[in-house]
Amino acid sequence: MFRVVLSLFLFVLLTGSTVFADTPKVLKLSEVKFGAEAVGFSVFRGVEPQRFEVELRGVTNGGGFNMILARISGGPMETPLERVGAIAGMSGSPIFVGCSEYDECMGKVSVAGNDVFVVGALSYAIGYFIEGGSNAGLTPAEYMLGNHFGGYAVASQFMIRPPNKIIVEGREFHNLILFSGIDGLQTQGALPDKNCDKSVQGQIKPGSMVTVFLAKGSWDIGGSGTVFWKDGDRIYIFGHPFFGTGRVDYPFSHVSVADTLQTPFQAHKIIGCKLETEGAMNFDGAYEMGGTLGQVARTLPYKVELHMGHDLIVFNENVAESPVASAIFNQLPVSWAQEMVGDISSASVSYQTRIKIAAEPEIFLKGLISAKIKKNPFGDVFSLNNVILGKLRGSGFTYNLESIIVHIDFIRGENAWTEKRSFLSQTEASPGETVYVNIVLEEWSSMAVRQISVPVKVPEDFADRIVPGILAEVSVVVQSADKFVDKRIANAPASTTEVIKELNELGNRRVNVLYLQQIMPLTRAEREAAEKNAKLSVQPEWSWTELDQGALRRLPGESSTMVTLDITPELDHLIDFDKTFTVRIDISDRSSVLTDEAAKENKSKGRFNYLKPWKWF
Repeated sequence: MFRVVLSLFLFVLLTGSTVFADTPKVLKLSEVKFGAEAVGFSVFRGVEPQRFEVELRGVTNGGGFNMILARISGGPMETPLERVGAIAGMSGSPIFVGCSEYDECMGKVSVAGNDVFVVGALSYAIGYFIEGGSNAGLTPAEYMLGNHFGGYAVASQFMIRPPNKIIVEGREFHNLILFSGIDGLQTQGALPDKNCDKSVQGQIKPGSMVTVFLAKGSWDIGGSGTVFWKDGDRIYIFGHPFFGTGRVDYPFSHVSVADTLQTPFQAHKIIGCKLETEGAMNFDGAYEMGGTLGQVARTLPYKVELHMGHDLIVFNENVAESPVASAIFNQLPVSWAQEMVGDISSASVSYQTRIKIAAEPEIFLKGLISAKIKKNPFGDVFSLNNVILGKLRGSGFTYNLESIIVHIDFIRGENAWTEKRSFLSQTEASPGETVYVNIVLEEWSSMAVRQISVPVKVPEDFADRIVPGILAEVSVVVQSADKFVDKRIANAPASTTEVIKELNELGNRRVNVLYLQQIMPLTRAEREAAEKNAKLSVQPEWSWTELDQGALRRLPGESSTMVTLDITPELDHLIDFDKTFTVRIDISDRSSVLTDEAAKENKSKGRFNYLKPWKWF
């Protein structure tokens, strides 16, 4: 269940001031000596951390933060690390001085009276084909653990943080997270697709491998790296941010390593299976991520049902709230469907989307998208859903999403009406005249042609509406449902329920009609009322006044035009059309505004005569 919060706020990460139960001794940056020997631990195959050699080579500025330069070598692989460099997935591997074996390092680093210290986490690689000198960067343990000794840092700490790529003295350093995703998000590696059998056992500890999931289900997305430190039921990983967004709620799993790809270019760990230990990442910090073992992360159930004749294919996903959640909602079902059924970009679709929100009406969207009009109807379904979700996020209200369910049917031989010609009966008119917008559509499969003439009555008081800065013209915007953009400026919704109502109207427009919006200047009375409202909205001088939703709704409008919306009669297939017509109004001769007879007719039918029956011919 996702929670969207009204505004940014400062928060203390996790649960306030937390002190390590098992406090490690940390080597300070001022104590780092060039040439000092160290050791690191990471999983290269299986579940147990294994040793590799490290030489400390000083401290450098990484663009707002200090980084320890190092040269890594050795390791249990056939190809030593000095030949392949730092490997994707090693991000977070703990580095120690004063010890040589894992048990010795872990046993002494938290005990006083010895020279075993934790230096930092292996976190950055320096390009490829490094023959000599430094080949890796360490995030100092002083950065990663120092704040936790006296309480966690507030959100302002995250304003300056190490990026995914940094440049030091002309050389690029890339972080070592092993990320698997979709399209532009995808890099090397893969995520565990099965649980380990009973023969694969292991306890999560510093040096262990974990995967943090942004989405789990039919297609997993996330990042894998190494545990830097474990304190009770809390773990700290990576040595750099995932996204650096502060408080998060991402599920994670202890995983095995099937093998390691040993190549000088893009060497990486190959993820194996998932062990029983799971939990939730709670914060995405400036220099690490932190999480809690056994905790269950909140995710949003996301389901897509594909109906292909008598066959039903179901996509089930649980999506964490993250900076890439929108991309996951939009791209993941498309990538999954292509894997399952092949290229479906040329198929027409009808769809229904249900977005359920706690204690609110659901958002219900439906429509039909033709492959004769759109290049990728299936993908457009999820783009449209993303637009709706974006408007919901931008509403400013707090809400809890409970689930998203998308039902899609593939359609064969869907026909569509498209433009053959369109024109105005005249491009200039006088107040009181009627101009006709003529639209001619054709349907290619049947060779049918239809025309409709839409009346646009120029108001008799049009000349009185024109003030400096206002053009003497009437615009008519004619659009099909998929192209429709509402030109009306509505009052801001006062609640989540009102937002949902507007979104339901937006997402359920009829595809076999045209929507016409006539745009013209405000009447004199409307303009004077707006000016009066502006004066009434003035607050006490030089004093910030809080406005509630009611006050916001009473603020004067920002538009100097009025918009009316009308809909044509239906056709038998969907329509694709988008065009704007402009009629220039001649107000130089007011004597020809209206005849008495026309004035009486106009008065009896209403100001603009919009309800005159239309018919397709």
